[in-house]
Amino acid sequence: MIVTTWNDINNAHEVETTHGHVSRWANALDIIEDAAREAYIYYRGRRFGAMKEDHFRFLPCNDPKGTWVVLAPLAADLTLDIIVRHVHAMKEADGALKEELCNAQKSKKHFQKQVEAMQSQLGQPPIHKKA
Repeated sequence: MIVTTWNDINNAHEVETTHGHVSRWANALDIIEDAAREAYIYYRGRRFGAMKEDHFRFLPCNDPKGTWVVLAPLAADLTLDIIVRHVHAMKEADGALKEELCNAQKSKKHFQKQVEAMQSQLGQPPIHKKA
């Protein structure tokens, strides 16, 4: 998802932010929904001061210090409490998955280097290098 703004000086649209979700198992609709959710949370975080008292104030937002904040609903109904806990769990899972993906990419590079070293010891051409 690409969010653009109109620039009167250049008389054209400019890309403000891009939001996306990459998953091996997600279908297109899931990816679109996840990107839209990420964009919503991002833009809501940018307006944190103005939205402190709106009815979405319990959803995660990025406060002015740059940290993610989830306000705990006090004396709220059960549905709101469950939604807040679910969104918080989704953000935690997202962070854990990003970390796992980063670790997997590092492992892949490490193993590719090992394979390349073994290939060179055998006198064979590298298989992971671009031609």
